Amino acid sequence: MTNKEYHALTTHISNSGLSLVHKDTKKYWNKYLNPNRIEETQTPALLLGSAFHSLTLEPLKFVDEFAVLPEGIDRRSNAGKLAYAEFELKASGKGIINAETYRIIQAMKESVLGHKSAMRLLEAGVAEETFLYELDGVKCKCRPDFITVDDIIVDLKTTADASPDDFTRSITTFRYHVQNAFYVDGVKAVTDKELKFCFIAVEKTEPYDVAVYYLNSQAVDKGREIYLKDLAIYKECLESGIWFTDNIMELNLPQWAYNQ
Repeated sequence: MTNKEYHALTTHISNSGLSLVHKDTKKYWNKYLNPNRIEETQTPALLLGSAFHSLTLEPLKFVDEFAVLPEGIDRRSNAGKLAYAEFELKASGKGIINAETYRIIQAMKESVLGHKSAMRLLEAGVAEETFLYELDGVKCKCRPDFITVDDIIVDLKTTADASPDDFTRSITTFRYHVQNAFYVDGVKAVTDKELKFCFIAVEKTEPYDVAVYYLNSQAVDKGREIYLKDLAIYKECLESGIWFTDNIMELNLPQWAYNQ
């Protein structure tokens, strides 16, 4: 299954889909199930992340998935707009990145290859394998970045700061602990093997620092607790067909607001 086919498979819910359910069930419906939905274009940050993953984990497929815009094409001018339109036509649906983005992801890749622990993890294994399964009667899917020959799920993360304190905040903010539990449980549902899980964090600016982390069992258990609650909400919405609420709800301030 290609990456495009995987993302188009709306009969199964992914970790990112559960994150949207957690935030707003109607937004999930609108993005994935609305028959009149408009396909979203990738933001520059997401495009950089996708291109970096491809170049690092599946370099032979990079040229089939991405096209690098030549330098000197200024889309503010009429000539530049025409040149870009011609390049876009030749790219034929590939993700288009500029030369500077290409330079950055090359540097990021070199940093990963120069990090002994990260390089050992990526030496041998399978990239971008799709897993389809059921959890609590719900069709789910996951697509780990890489699974090593030693049965370790490796997730490659781009980040502003790979230091322990800052990356821990990223884990909390972006629900990486939830992803950890969801992927481990998903792979186990298919293979009956409970794999280990680790992150390779790579900074997006010089010097493109790299760090390798794993979460303790307490953090993973909390992630599992969260995704199971989200899965139950998704299942209820799927069965009832009701994706939004018109209830009047009470709000509270965050705890720090009371400490001012």
